Amino acid sequence: MKIFAQALLIIIISSLRNNAQISWYPTNGPPEGIFWEQVIYNDTIFIGTNEGIYFTSDNGSSFDLYGLENNIVSICFDSNKNIYAGTLVDGVFKKQIKGGTWTSISPTQQILCNVITYHPAGYLFLGTKNKGLYRSSNGGESWEQIYFVGIDNEIVSILILEDSSIYMGVDYIGLLKSTDLGESWQPKNNGINSVRPWSIYKHTDGNLFVGCAVDSILEGGVYLSSDEGENWDYIGLYYATIYEFLRGPGNNMFCSTTNGFFRSTNNGIDWIRKGYGLGIPSYYSNVILNNRLFVGSGLGLYYSDDLGSNFTLSKLHLSPIFTVKSKGNKLYAGTLFRLYSSNNYGENWQVFDEGLDGHSILRMYPTSNGVLLCSCAYDGIYKFSDYTGKWAHVYGSGFYKNFAEDLNGNIYACGYATGIRKSNYEGNSWVYVNTPTEADSIESIKLDSQKIFIGDLNSGVFITENEGLNWNSISTGLKNKNINCLELDNNKNLYAGTKSGLYLLENGSNIWEEINQLTSLEIKSLFFTGDSLLIIGTWGDGVYTYNIESKRINSANMGLTKAYIAEITKDNLGHLIIGAFNSSIYRSNEIITGELGINENVIVDYSVQQNYPNPFNPSTNIQYAISSTQFVTLKVYDLLGREVVTLVNEEKTAGSYEIEFGVKSLELSSGIYFYKLQAGEFVETKKMILLK
Repeated sequence: MKIFAQALLIIIISSLRNNAQISWYPTNGPPEGIFWEQVIYNDTIFIGTNEGIYFTSDNGSSFDLYGLENNIVSICFDSNKNIYAGTLVDGVFKKQIKGGTWTSISPTQQILCNVITYHPAGYLFLGTKNKGLYRSSNGGESWEQIYFVGIDNEIVSILILEDSSIYMGVDYIGLLKSTDLGESWQPKNNGINSVRPWSIYKHTDGNLFVGCAVDSILEGGVYLSSDEGENWDYIGLYYATIYEFLRGPGNNMFCSTTNGFFRSTNNGIDWIRKGYGLGIPSYYSNVILNNRLFVGSGLGLYYSDDLGSNFTLSKLHLSPIFTVKSKGNKLYAGTLFRLYSSNNYGENWQVFDEGLDGHSILRMYPTSNGVLLCSCAYDGIYKFSDYTGKWAHVYGSGFYKNFAEDLNGNIYACGYATGIRKSNYEGNSWVYVNTPTEADSIESIKLDSQKIFIGDLNSGVFITENEGLNWNSISTGLKNKNINCLELDNNKNLYAGTKSGLYLLENGSNIWEEINQLTSLEIKSLFFTGDSLLIIGTWGDGVYTYNIESKRINSANMGLTKAYIAEITKDNLGHLIIGAFNSSIYRSNEIITGELGINENVIVDYSVQQNYPNPFNPSTNIQYAISSTQFVTLKVYDLLGREVVTLVNEEKTAGSYEIEFGVKSLELSSGIYFYKLQAGEFVETKKMILLK
């Protein structure tokens, strides 16, 4: 929700393709408020706001209140001259366009609307914030739910075309397309560097536009497709959330964003083309099988045959992949409601969930002796039988988040409001392990001989040395008891990653020591390499290394741009692989060693990274690397190619570098700028945006 300013704002976007420009200008608009929706009916523009519906018949010169003084997020019309309005919290309303009164036609109680639209075949489609997608064939008298993945499944945009095809944006899943009135859906995200397609629009020339939403991690902006959504190109408004597109009279085109209500006078034909590639929109899990890296993401399962340099979308898509595991040469992938298996490294998939009864897959765990277990949301633990080819429910109910295994093959499961359960290596029977009453959200579990350590999301760290008969809190010294992860090193020292810092409990001690350099960071994941190096994944500040012998902490963020680290693992060659929530899988160039850590100064190639933050004000950072001693120049240019400032102009030895670019002393206006690195024969230019 953003309050739209009424100030003049002009954004110039330069086209590298044909040197054209496009300009956006604000209209006079209704009184200040939240502008959710604009539609045109018989040359009249209707705008849904947080104060009700406004309309204008003079191309935006004046506006009047239409009625239904509510928080209006969506408006549509049917062929029977009815108007429909979806509200933020009060459901769906209907009335005749001329005359009549508003009446409620919500499919069920507590519907939070996002979008309502009309299909020429006589169907209404209602996308909700909390209950998926609904369809009605009788003007809203009755509804059927036709798309629902889970409680976080939010429909943010719907577009129906003349050929009856339907495009739908699902927040944090991406853009989907249906050609059978919503019975089935296919992903259409190639080239879109976002999983938040909040608006979809088709121009009269056949071009499709998608407007994406900004959050603390993901970019927004506008994307264009000229081939019915098969491929997309980035065209502008990088830093804005695009709520809605609308074609106006003549060559006018309207766009409501987080930065105002804008107009284009040339239909956006000459917008810049700048493809960002597909990327991985959200990361959940990974596994390496036969030197192929598999990545479970919000858009499905991706694989890479070059350890992360390039990714391909597998045949397993349409739904987020929350867990991916291997057992022998077999691959398993779990979606929210189904489990699949592959015998040929992901080329083909079979449904692999007989016996799971449609439950949501949380975690899979292949034991050391080859038993495959999985946990299902609120339905306990299941085991797969190689003899029957089916899953069988082996224990209880509840939300089991993690598994661990001791040296004797005993398996432990922990989770939210479930405590801890223990089984022998077969996993057929489980027994209750007593847990401390304070621990109701166990986030992690670690085993050391007879010791069991648990980290609770709210109440700290606990230990038992007698299988849970007695538990002791070992939280003395912890300034933050919100435990995200635990890890043990070779010396049996215990590390705890919290929401504000990293802590060390040395073997034999009962007081946690705060590792001072990381006190302000949320530690999300920990990985011990097996020698003397602890890899630390943070939430928003990338990766750090901690040498347990030298006590030295180093940033390992070359190329990460302050990433949100969800998981850390290591490939079969010894390279570190991390999964970042903000869109990528990364792999270290160097083999991990305890002596050197990730050696950021041993560079195998030349590179210059995207500046961070971007957009920026008043300063931003630029990272670059060179593989040999070279004379290096790093210069900043404006949109017209004029040099703004020289940041580097000297000989540099091989290594990685970072420099700050500040604008306080420079009289620069908001807009697009370029920085160019030249080192020997290597030359690369990148774009950055200054916002004042």
